[in-house]
Formats: sequence, C-alpha cells, structure tokens
Amino acid sequence: MAYIASLSGTPALAEYGMSSMFFYAVAIVLLLVPTSLVAAELATGWPETGGVYAWAREAFGERIGFMTVWLQWSSVVISMPAIMSVVTVNAAYIFDPDLGSNRWFVFVVIVSVMWCMTAVAARGVRESAWITNAAVVVGIVVPGVVLAVLGLLYVLRGRPNQMTGVGRELLPQLGDVHTLVLASTAFLVFAGVEQSAAHAGDVARPERDYPRAILLATVIVLVLIVPATLAIAAVIPAKQLSLVGGLSEAFTAMFAVYDLQWMARVMAVLIVAGLVVQIQVVFVGPIRGVVAAGRRGALPASLCVANRFGMPTRMLIVQAAVGTALAGLFLMLPSVNGVYWIFTALQTELLLLMYVLMYATVVQLRRTRPETPRPFRVPGGRVGLIVATGVGAVACVAIVVITLLPPAQLDEPGESLLYAGGLVVGMVVTCAVPLWLARRRRVVAVAPVRT
Repeated sequence: MAYIASLSGTPALAEYGMSSMFFYAVAIVLLLVPTSLVAAELATGWPETGGVYAWAREAFGERIGFMTVWLQWSSVVISMPAIMSVVTVNAAYIFDPDLGSNRWFVFVVIVSVMWCMTAVAARGVRESAWITNAAVVVGIVVPGVVLAVLGLLYVLRGRPNQMTGVGRELLPQLGDVHTLVLASTAFLVFAGVEQSAAHAGDVARPERDYPRAILLATVIVLVLIVPATLAIAAVIPAKQLSLVGGLSEAFTAMFAVYDLQWMARVMAVLIVAGLVVQIQVVFVGPIRGVVAAGRRGALPASLCVANRFGMPTRMLIVQAAVGTALAGLFLMLPSVNGVYWIFTALQTELLLLMYVLMYATVVQLRRTRPETPRPFRVPGGRVGLIVATGVGAVACVAIVVITLLPPAQLDEPGESLLYAGGLVVGMVVTCAVPLWLARRRRVVAVAPVRT
C-alpha cells in the first residue's frame, strides 16, 4: 500500500465523477495486474540489489539495464516537484489557503523541503516498517475514510451534488480525447508496484503470499480511493477543481457545513505528514539502482562515491539540483495546475516506457534463462506470460501516445504548446542522456566509501 496508494491523484479523476471507477478498473487490469505478476517473477528469480537494473542487465546487457533504471529514476525525480506541490498547497490550507496560488511560495517551499530531504537521506536514515505503516494510516487511511464519510453525509443532507451530466455516468465519453488524456493519471495511482516486488523473495511462500498481498492492497486502496474521489466530485464543481489542492478544498467545503472549519486544517496536517513520509520512503530507492549501474562504468566514478553512512551524496545532490531546476517551472507558467499536469504527464510517459522494457525483460529471461529457479512465475505458462506482457505493453504504449495530447484543462495562453513541447523535449533529453553516457562507458572499480 505504501508503494501504490496515494490520495494526491484523486482530484484529477474526481472531475469525471462516477466515470472515475471505470478508469480505476482499467488501470488495475491493464497495468497493476501485468506489472505485479512480471515484477514478482523477476524479483524472486533475481533478488539482487538494483531492482529493474539488475533484471534488464541480466536479459539485455549493461546498456539496456542502465536505460531501464534511468527511466525509473528520472520519473521519480520529475515527480518530486509535482508531489511536493500537492504537499505545499495542502500545507497552505493550514495557515492561509491563498498562499497555495502564490507561485513564489510554492517554489520556495518545494525547494526547501527537497533539500531538507536530501540532507536527511545523506545521513543514511532508513525507513522502518512502523514509519511506513504510520504514513499509510495518517496520510491515506484516516483522510480517505473521513472524506468518504463526509461526502456521503453531504449528499444525504440534500446538499447540491456537483456530479451533473456526464459526471453521473458510469462509462466516460471515450470518444473525447481530452477525457482520455486526463484520465491517464489513473495509471499513476497503481504505479510503483515493481519496487514492492523486491520483497517478494523474503516471504515464506511467494507464489501464494505475494499475489495475495497485491490483491489485498488493491482492494483496500480501491475501498479508500474510489469513495474519496466521488466525495470530491460531489462537493467541488469540475470547473473549479484544483488538481493540486482539491483534497483540502473538499474538506473545507464539507466541514463548513458543520461549522468545523478548523478540522480542515487538521486534515491538511495529516495529508501533508503522510505525503512527506511517503516521499522520503522512495527518495533514495531508485537512485540506488542508478548508482549500482554507475559503479559498473555507466557513470563517472566521482558521482558514485559514498559517504561514511554509505549514501551516494553526490548523486543525491544531483537529484536535488535537477528537482530545483524543474521546480522553476512554477515561476514560469501562469498556473500551478498547469505545471503539476506537465510533471505528472512526463512522469507517466517515462514510467510506462520503463514498464515496456520490464515486460520485454521477463520474456527474454524466460527464453534465455529457463533453468533459473523462480519461486513465483506468471501463471499460465508461456501463453500466460505473452498475454500478461502483451496486454501491459500495448496499454503502456497507448497511454504514452495519448498523453502527448494537451488536456482541456490547460486553457491559459500558450500552455498547450508548452505542454506538448515540454513533453517531447523532456522525453528526448531523458532518453538521450543514458545513451550518451553508455557511449562513454568505461570499466571502473567500485567507488570507495569515504570515511
């Protein structure tokens, strides 16, 4: 749940009201299920440090392995300003909601929090089970349950239901391209399960327990996220919905009915605390895979040097510096919503490209390394594997293409052009860097640990 559950994406899907359930179902069938099965087979067959890098390297060699983990890491780096903008805008509701629309406030808070997290990560602080569990409960379960209950009471008391017209339909208008573009964010709700697969080999019976864990987590996430999404849709009109601050907007409107506006601030504190801990949980994970590849020659040896806590401080600084530069877009574009959507879309593109490489990896390893013990295998033999990877790959490529089209919500002058151009440039640059580094690759010794 800590890897795949988050309320931050619910405002984007809330715009479609009842139709959001359709998109959640599609994301589960076309992304979560294939990715969970594939990641479990790879993790139990090759339980090595490095995750997707180790798997792709085993199948296709160093260059593709580095490309795979680079896409994963890049998607995390690009997502940090977006997720932190959600943290910032919701934090503004604790003090003054108007601060959430102040671009300088958003920029300064994002950069400050990012560098603070870098400092914490550099000291080798590890997330423990109780911290992760607390983050899930505090930042997801409690706000999700409260939001769902308040939304139900809000409707039962006869308050205006903002789900009108198409918002009341179970099936969306699939012929509307703009609908498909924004709804692609449903895929991000269930992304990240490949990181949890690294623990599949640590349980007693992974062939039984890991699928059960994924199923249980999915059911719990749906029980929390779907009602929360519908609650936001019922309270906030679609045209007034903020992609970044929609959660606090909904709580403010609901608690106002009972003259309990102070409770909206309490919920904002919980949301912010939960998101910050969740961000810290994944802050270092993907960078370890990049450093693992770097120590085999994919990166300059100087970037892979670790401090006395065993942390790659220089790569952490690079990560924070890139995030700071990306956060500068909040000062350049006219709306926080527009920047959030650009980051979310680019994160989606890179992550789905990485999944396509991961699907190809499991097929290649099933062909070239059939003798390797795999406590968990994708069910159905070769046919089951082809169906799972084929469905997942086609869905990922389709969403990559659809996401290139600007959503209708970007209605400020020049935003649509900047969105499309930014995605293309971002994808080209992100994919070109590892290829350029691969050409300059040289065999180096493992970077030493400084004391």
